[in-house]
Amino acid sequence: MAYLFSSMDQPRFRALIGFTLPRALFGISTVAALLVLAGWHWDISAFKSVLPGFISMKANTALGLFLLSLAGLLSVSDGLGGLRLPLRNLLALGVFLLGSATLAEYLFAVDFKIDELLFA
Repeated sequence: MAYLFSSMDQPRFRALIGFTLPRALFGISTVAALLVLAGWHWDISAFKSVLPGFISMKANTALGLFLLSLAGLLSVSDGLGGLRLPLRNLLALGVFLLGSATLAEYLFAVDFKIDELLFA
């Protein structure tokens, strides 16, 4: 059976896929979320959507993406020691609460003014 990589390259490839690629992808999603939030804060239309010409991403969606990206970065990082897991869980809880409040807005036709709270 032929392998794509020699046995000497496999650990390096696994390390690249297991650590570098997730960090890069979480980093890209963090930057994208921050750009959208900056677009909403300074009213820059080009930053409000991920790609030009597409519909805009809402501010609370960008905030949720940002929090999840940070949680993902914490999952693949080695720093912060014992704080890593509780901080990651706290970020995930924040996303859950944000999503639950947004869903409640739609279900019960109320306005918690989540978007306005972000930039008040």
